[in-house]
Amino acid sequence: MGRLFRAGTGAAAACAGVIAMAAGMAAPAAAATWPQRPITLIVPFPPGGTTDIFARTIAEHMRPALGQSIVVENKPGAAGNLGVAAAARAQPDGYTIVLGSVGTQSVNQFLYSNIGFNPATDLVPLGMIASTPNVMAVAAGSPWRTLQDVMAAVKKDPGKYSYASPGIGSSVHLT
Repeated sequence: MGRLFRAGTGAAAACAGVIAMAAGMAAPAAAATWPQRPITLIVPFPPGGTTDIFARTIAEHMRPALGQSIVVENKPGAAGNLGVAAAARAQPDGYTIVLGSVGTQSVNQFLYSNIGFNPATDLVPLGMIASTPNVMAVAAGSPWRTLQDVMAAVKKDPGKYSYASPGIGSSVHLT
């Protein structure tokens, strides 16, 4: 994917890129005076998760650069589809931005019969701001030390073990 978004100097550069691309979404005549009002940054997931943390960090850096408030609005539901669909239906004036994920922009269209938007035609990608790893962890006292250990145990006793993921279609779930 791309580089991991980090707070600090890199954050300012990444935000400048996002700001420049967001400005390009406004109509050319309005671009010279954009933004004249607060910008909504939709997070299609609940507060407190990775996407929400990235959004709030970006908003913090965008506000002084643009001279406008960036309102982070969490619109969770349907594996992120509700929030992204709301952004896709918003006026295309540069005042609504959505922070999607691999699920909302790629996977969900193959898992759900109607996600409420077409990721290829209803949205304009501005850029990638982060790449996050998937990590598998087990209790320190467990007998497993490798992924192969876990897979062998699951194959030996199907149905005995369970795991947690952020939800159906998420990269963790698919992994």
